[in-house]
Order: sequence, then C-alpha cells, then structure tokens
Amino acid sequence: MKWIIEHFLEEEDIKIKEAADALGLDVVFKIMPNPYADSFVNYGLIHSSIQVAKILQHKVFHLTPWNNLRFQDYAGYWHKFLFNTEFTMMPAGSLLERFEDLQHQYGSKFIFIRPDTNDKLFNGGTYNLEEFKKLFNGYQVETDTLVVAAPAYKIDREYRCFMHKGKLLDYCQYKEQDRLSISYKYNYFIKEFAESIPQYPGLPPVYALDICEVNGKLFILEVGSANVAGFYACDPMRIIPAIVEETKKMYDEAFDDRF
Repeated sequence: MKWIIEHFLEEEDIKIKEAADALGLDVVFKIMPNPYADSFVNYGLIHSSIQVAKILQHKVFHLTPWNNLRFQDYAGYWHKFLFNTEFTMMPAGSLLERFEDLQHQYGSKFIFIRPDTNDKLFNGGTYNLEEFKKLFNGYQVETDTLVVAAPAYKIDREYRCFMHKGKLLDYCQYKEQDRLSISYKYNYFIKEFAESIPQYPGLPPVYALDICEVNGKLFILEVGSANVAGFYACDPMRIIPAIVEETKKMYDEAFDDRF
C-alpha cells in the first residue's frame, strides 16, 4: 500500500515524511494530490489538509477524517470532561437571531462558537455579532448549519494529544494564553487525564484529542482526525505506526468484504 502525505505544512510534513521513510513506507509526497489525474488504488492516507482529505475520502483507505467526530457525537459521553458544559446547539440562523439574548445571558459581547461538524467549516473561537455575520457573508455557513454556542472563557494552555484506542501515543503544548506556543515538557497529568476519558461508539481507533488547562484543571476542547491534525512538537514515529496499523486493518476488512 502506498501512503499519501500532502506537502502543505512545510517543516511538519517534511518531519512526517522522514518518519515514514524511516519506517520503510512507500510514500507519495506532493502538493495537493489530483483526484482526477492520479490513480488511488491501494492507497492509504497518512497526513493531509482537510480539503484534500474530503476530496480523497472515497478514493483511499484512511481513518475517517470527521465521521463520528461531530460535537453531538461525543458531548453526551464526555459531558463531565468538557471545558464548557453550558453549551447550546442550534442552527446558525437561529443563533444570529438570538445572539443579543445570549450576549446578555453570558454577560459578554463575545460568544464562543464552533460548527457541530469536525470538517472546519469555520474556525471555532470567540465571535461578536459583527464577526459572526461575516461568516454568512463569506458563505462559510448557511442558516441551517448546526453550531455550538457557549460562554467565552480564557484558557491558559492547550495541548494536542494523539490517542490510540484510549492510550496516549504522544502530546505537546500548542497554545498559551490563546497564542501559538509549541513546546514539549512531560506532564504526567496530561497522560492520566487523556487516558481516563472513555471511548464512545464510532470513535476512530486513532484520533487527535485537544485538551485545555484552566486554573490548573484539565478539560476536553475537541476531538479530531489524526490524519488532518497538526503534529506540532509531537513525534511522528510514535503516531504513524498506529495510523498504518489501523488503516491496514480497514483495508483488509474492506478487501475481504468484496470477495
């Protein structure tokens, strides 16, 4: 099986490519694979942008980038672990109408908003009313787009964790005080917290888990696909073998089903 790495995050993808080479994988390393010109028979996917993963989702064997990773899929199972449990879900058009009411309810002109889906339709973050309106003007959301709204709070640090069936493969810090701050320093409590979070039906075997730290306490921010998540300071050699193992299982199962 050949493996695809889209070369879109220069230093990071080179590091992933070097790890894949060291593991003896047959890698196609290119900018924006062409789904129309290229043949993707017996291909897997190691790392790409969400845009390319969307294009290739029915052409290659890979860990599903966003199915079963919607907020509504895990909020009920992980409610007590979530950073913000005061959320409400509604169509974006309804949120636009209720925006000022929620500003009054939350005591702030800013509201945390994210799409329910995991395909980065727009970036989750804090928005005031005018900023939220721009998402409509930019055609990033439709009135029926399901969104999550919650009070906006300050976060001390954010961590990217890569998990394999509930076990931590590797992690690193990627934000501090809402600014990009990539570093690695072993913290036993990150591992303990990440591995205490239960699995839920449909959760992919390998996934990216974002954890935040607020006043010394840890919470879940969101879960995403390991195939399209930034590795930051994480070691690809600790992550790629699990992705390869699970993708090969998917391939073998799909192959067996055909005959």
